[in-house]
Amino acid sequence: MLVSRNSQENRRFWFKHVTAWHEQGWSRREYARKNRLKIKAFDYWCRKLGYKGRICPGFKQYKPLCLK
Repeated sequence: MLVSRNSQENRRFWFKHVTAWHEQGWSRREYARKNRLKIKAFDYWCRKLGYKGRICPGFKQYKPLCLK
């Protein structure tokens, strides 16, 4: 879904999708497929907007279990 936009509109478009993905908890690939986005463009904007390697809200982090 690439449409000719000025840079501000383009940034808003991707910010909306990246934040929606971040809240959904889906994989990037799954979100991109369901929203008909090109995965390489979506990955680029995730990195550009600072979502590289972040854990999505809703996922619980567990401490490692130490067995003695």
